[in-house]
Amino acid sequence: MYSRLVQTIHAAESRYLNPQEQSIVLTYCASMPKRLQAMKAVEQKETEIVNQVITELKKRYVNFADLHDRAWEKGFRDVQLVLRYNVQGMLLDDSEMVAQRLLYWMRTIMAAVGMTPRFMRDTYTLLREACRQHLPAEAFQLLEPHLERTIAILSDIPEPHRPAV
Repeated sequence: MYSRLVQTIHAAESRYLNPQEQSIVLTYCASMPKRLQAMKAVEQKETEIVNQVITELKKRYVNFADLHDRAWEKGFRDVQLVLRYNVQGMLLDDSEMVAQRLLYWMRTIMAAVGMTPRFMRDTYTLLREACRQHLPAEAFQLLEPHLERTIAILSDIPEPHRPAV
């Protein structure tokens, strides 16, 4: 983890936290109830959010299911997984953890199977917008920076020679 909290504590190895470092820890800890509330809000709306994304993708990419075995089932699973990792990143205030544990790997796989940058951008932009629509404003505000980073990372793939979307 590379969150500011972890970096702060690691930087203070073998000494006590100075006042500025204590402030960082206290600010993070004070935000935890809001972060947990946001997590609960996502958990309650997860199925609606992911279903909305898949429904809209089906309209935009009508041939997708013909090109992939269990396309929409796997798509649901992938969007759900990305959402859950983003929630963990939001809880930890650590989008780098999300990138390291999931997004870079997933980007490689999606590029290898012929996904296009546009498809990936559309998918995770739709996820961001579904979250905006279904979550309380405060929950969305905490989650949004992580979703923005997800869009940037997952859509940063080359155009495939043979698009599979």
